[in-house]
Amino acid sequence: MNIEPYEINDSEDFETLASFFSVLSDAKRLKIILVLFDCELCVCDIADKLNAKQPSISQHLKILWQAKILKKRKVGLHIYYSLDSDIVKKIYLLGATHVEK
Repeated sequence: MNIEPYEINDSEDFETLASFFSVLSDAKRLKIILVLFDCELCVCDIADKLNAKQPSISQHLKILWQAKILKKRKVGLHIYYSLDSDIVKKIYLLGATHVEK
C-alpha cells in the first residue's frame, strides 16, 4: 500500500486529526469496526456479536457516528450501522498489521 504524505499546517487540523485518532483508541470501538467490516448491523446484532449490553454499544456507536467513521440507515424502528468508507478499513488494517510485527 503506497501512501503519500499529507502535510497539515493548521493547528485546528491537527486537533481534528488527534480527535479522530482518540475515537479509535478504545478497544470496544475497534471491535465494533471489525464486526462492521463487511456488513451492516443493528445495535442488537452488534451487542450479540460482542457479548455486550446494548446501551454500552449505543454509546460507542454514537461516538463513531459523530466522528464520521460510521454511517447509519433507519428502517422502521431499527437503525443499521456500517462503515462510512474504505478509508476506515485501511486505517484498521494498517494498525492491525503494525501490531502484528
